[in-house]
Amino acid sequence: MSNGRDSAQPLEPCVLTISRQLGSGGALIGRDLARRLGMPCYDREILQRAAEQLDVSEDVLEEEERGKTFWQSLIASFAAGSPEGLYCPPPLRIPTEGELREVESTIITHIAKAQSAIIVGRGGRHVLQAHPRHISVFLHAAESFRLRRVQELYHVSADEARDMLEESDHDRARYHASFSGADWVDARQYSLCLHVSSLGIAATVDTLYDYWQTRFDSVCGN
Repeated sequence: MSNGRDSAQPLEPCVLTISRQLGSGGALIGRDLARRLGMPCYDREILQRAAEQLDVSEDVLEEEERGKTFWQSLIASFAAGSPEGLYCPPPLRIPTEGELREVESTIITHIAKAQSAIIVGRGGRHVLQAHPRHISVFLHAAESFRLRRVQELYHVSADEARDMLEESDHDRARYHASFSGADWVDARQYSLCLHVSSLGIAATVDTLYDYWQTRFDSVCGN
């Protein structure tokens, strides 16, 4: 006689989405956690896939996410001209911000249906809010911690790093609001919020690993 488990439908994959402040170590934490859990981590790969599907430059899509229009980005790139000094006509069709969101949402949804994974950024929390096996995490840190990491990672001065933090916080707030209309730093949106500069990178990974094991244990599909 079947015990019920054998005849049950295959389990859905589990997914953890990370929203993070620049300089909080979110990308590094996502990769380390994914490696420890033995699953893929998706970050810029989502933007790369969107660029391929929309047939535009990845840089142009990134500018769109930061609040600049495709036309602004394209005009800036065409202003320099081609290497031969020849006229370069703009593409016949320019994707809109709405199309970018739709394509990225489709990519994220497909990933979450196909396999257990870690997804960093790209509005993943909002896209997968109805997913039954989803942990949403917000990573934040003290400004001094963020400044130091940005200076080290991008080899910039303290003033340049501070400008980068301010611009990034503004851009991410705008981008999240365009998805959901919500404040991206509102803790009520997330399953878990962690202060990375208090915990440290390694302990943050440990905490997320333990939370994953407690929440899911062996109930995730592959």
